Amino acid sequence: MTWKAVFETATGKLRSVGTVVADPLPEGLSVVDLAGRPDGAMLWNEATQAFDVPAPAPVLTWSRTEFLELFTAAERLTIRELTKTVPAMDDYLFMVQTATTIRSDHALVTDGLAALVAGGIITQARADAIAAGEKP
Repeated sequence: MTWKAVFETATGKLRSVGTVVADPLPEGLSVVDLAGRPDGAMLWNEATQAFDVPAPAPVLTWSRTEFLELFTAAERLTIRELTKTVPAMDDYLFMVQTATTIRSDHALVTDGLAALVAGGIITQARADAIAAGEKP
């Protein structure tokens, strides 16, 4: 069974996806064959008339404790030790500890993890895992 995408010829706007297509197509619509059923990992691109735009990462939400549990004990200890000598680290931990909720798309996470990577406290791979909500 071949999956197809039906879109507006003039704009590229996606109208439907499926295995059955009207024949003939209504005026103003075009169809393309797809490699398979779209799985949500890629979004429709009106310019290319293909599913070739990576879907954005889902926004995750954590409590303070849940967020801090994404770090290893060694990472948390290092961060807490740095709060004694690095005012920016003290401020970061203060913001985490006083937040009502923590969202993966908020600067507290994105900028904070980038700063931890830049400071050599965690690797980029660890930052990516934390942002994805992966516990150590």
